[in-house]
Amino acid sequence: MLRAGQYDVYILETGRFRLDAGVVFGVIPKALWGKNVTPDSQNRMKMALRSILIIGNDHKILVETGAGRHLNKRLKRLYQIDHSEFSLEKALKQVGISKDEITDVINTHLHFDHCGGNVVFQEGALSPAFPNAIYHIQKAQLKWAQSPSILDKNSYVPEDYMLLLDQNMIRSVEGETELFPGIHIFTTRGHTPGQQHILLKDFQEPLFFCADLFPLHYNIKTTWISSLDIFPLDFIAEKEKFLYRAEQNAWRIIFPHDKEVISAKVRKSTKYYRAYEKRFDY
Repeated sequence: MLRAGQYDVYILETGRFRLDAGVVFGVIPKALWGKNVTPDSQNRMKMALRSILIIGNDHKILVETGAGRHLNKRLKRLYQIDHSEFSLEKALKQVGISKDEITDVINTHLHFDHCGGNVVFQEGALSPAFPNAIYHIQKAQLKWAQSPSILDKNSYVPEDYMLLLDQNMIRSVEGETELFPGIHIFTTRGHTPGQQHILLKDFQEPLFFCADLFPLHYNIKTTWISSLDIFPLDFIAEKEKFLYRAEQNAWRIIFPHDKEVISAKVRKSTKYYRAYEKRFDY
């Protein structure tokens, strides 16, 4: 457990999946990323599905819900979704929290690997996984998800959020805001319009859940972006801005998909920012 300001913060491992390493590193040649990553026979690398649970001020706030269990067989096979060791259900049970106790869910964006656990199958039909929660989603992302581009439409599974919309469980967030006392929301558009990032304020070590701004600690290098980033030049500029803030304010960055490095701080070197004070477990 971590402490940030008024809140207890738990890092939750909710599963593993595999993604093509060429997709993860975009235009970066394998000669460079291959020094650190060994893909499988289909060029896929294993990645984490990581969430955080924030408890305090009469709220139990879940950030991200993982890939869920209702993907079709083709997607499960393609991405090798694996809940054999880690799952959202196991993680919450270890903390001693039931799904009914969750008061708020923050989806950083609506790609299936970040919000698939929003809903569950019960008695042959989908229903909200957190029936007493308000789901906080950026208005721009919700709009984009309902009419995505030809490049990213396969990243969205409408069942993950349309049911919640129909049941009036979504609170539409617009831009940068203080969502709760001491919990600040920032937004970017480079990966997908209306992606939101969560900063938990603290005098000593603020915590920054970066979402897919930096999926892995390797992506701290500003030009190391993925082929899934819809507006790449905007994204590089956004990364520079947030890396500067992170260094200046000693933010500890929590990575959503790095199966080895859970969090780190950043420091500017000659050419790039780099990770230091890495944490591999909590």
